[in-house]
Amino acid sequence: IPVIGETGLNPNDGYIHRECYDRPIELLWVGRFIPTKKLSIALEALSKTNKPNDFRLHIVGTGTEEEVKQYQRQAVDLGINDLCTWYGKLPNEEVQKMMREKDLFYFTSVFEGGPHVILESITNNLPILCFDTCGQGVVVDESIGFKVPLTNHEDGVVGFAEKLDYINTHRELLQ
Repeated sequence: IPVIGETGLNPNDGYIHRECYDRPIELLWVGRFIPTKKLSIALEALSKTNKPNDFRLHIVGTGTEEEVKQYQRQAVDLGINDLCTWYGKLPNEEVQKMMREKDLFYFTSVFEGGPHVILESITNNLPILCFDTCGQGVVVDESIGFKVPLTNHEDGVVGFAEKLDYINTHRELLQ
């Protein structure tokens, strides 16, 4: 049975991302800094990969001043802050442009309906790494991304780190 989203987007124009064999993999995380978006898992998982320096994490979004400080402090404590670029809130046009410049959409949210950002990622031919839950679990399959089972925080960190390591050693899958 086909899944038909309730949102219309511009058609996919066949854009193909550049290869990333000789440089770090550019990860894009987008969202509000609220607990259900699980930026904490994104940061922890990156720190637990076999080769964190093989990645760059681009974080688009914001929260309260305390939430921003909390996540930036977490990145420092995990030793990955130099791998992170913090953009704050950006206009959608800029996010769409970033989706064409990055290698993997890093979506750690655990509570969504039908996330529009997943559809935007697909429209921009940006592969997705997400939890196998909610709307993204239905939409993302092996032809457009990678999924991690949703269980608990610790397993999520390990699952995302393992997928990032797998992607790092099989970069051709990002094409």
